[in-house]
Amino acid sequence: ARQGGADFYLRKPIQRADLLRFILTAAKPLQHQFRVALVEDSPFVSEAWQRCLSASSRIATCEVEAYASVDEFLARVKDPQYLRTLHLVITDYWFDQQQLTGADLARSVREVSDLPIFLVSEATPLPASERHLFNATLTKEPLSPFELLLEWHRAA
Repeated sequence: ARQGGADFYLRKPIQRADLLRFILTAAKPLQHQFRVALVEDSPFVSEAWQRCLSASSRIATCEVEAYASVDEFLARVKDPQYLRTLHLVITDYWFDQQQLTGADLARSVREVSDLPIFLVSEATPLPASERHLFNATLTKEPLSPFELLLEWHRAA
């Protein structure tokens, strides 16, 4: 294909994520900016996610607002304007010494918004009654802003 004058070559069948990765990489002036709410009670995991998400790239940057509890986040959600400033919520499922879970958080957000919610957990598989609450389930391993952008588009 390149010998025939093509600017690029993609193998077929092409995966949606591969095409998006190509488009985002080729679009030099394109810069996605995310505002993410991270709800995670482990300081170690929260810090790791914040550090990875805050690492800017040419394609995507993230502003992270971290919360250590579901209650703390839900108190902030009471402001109707707040959710409109976010692009994504990333939450743990289990929180030490707390009665509320990530599913409770997702239910509360779903009552007022269709904001994407990613579950970050290594808990046992979710009950069928809770799977619809989350757009994606990720491992605890933090993602870069670019990887998060890919997951966001994949979940859409």
